[in-house]
Amino acid sequence: MNPDAAAETRPTVLVVDDDPDTVYVYTHVLGSYGCRVVVCRDGAAAVSAAREARPDVILMDFLLPGMNGWEATAALKAEADTAGIPVIGISAYGDPEARASAMRAGCSDFFEKPVSPMLVLTAVRALVGPTHALAVPADAGALSPR
Repeated sequence: MNPDAAAETRPTVLVVDDDPDTVYVYTHVLGSYGCRVVVCRDGAAAVSAAREARPDVILMDFLLPGMNGWEATAALKAEADTAGIPVIGISAYGDPEARASAMRAGCSDFFEKPVSPMLVLTAVRALVGPTHALAVPADAGALSPR
């Protein structure tokens, strides 16, 4: 298979978070499993990137500078071109109202920080479906929760 064809079948995940450590972890784990990762640090950039990159899934933090994650998710769901992209909400707010707000904004799933990157990977796998088989890296054991 030519490399361009392989890149076409890899799922694209838009990671929206302003915390560099969180971005690093998700980028490493998702990239190790064959995802193409696009990163944004605020909600307005995420809306633009989603229009441009057409990701298969968006991981959206809610506590963002400028346009927050709730606003960005609602904006994405209001546009025909991006409304169908599943959004996984991730937030330090773990109370039932935060979860309910995320679902009202249009999230498909919601996790409270800190969340295992492997749990996030499982959610991404469920949302991208069988059309995007994710690779299992040689160091998969090192990425598993202990």
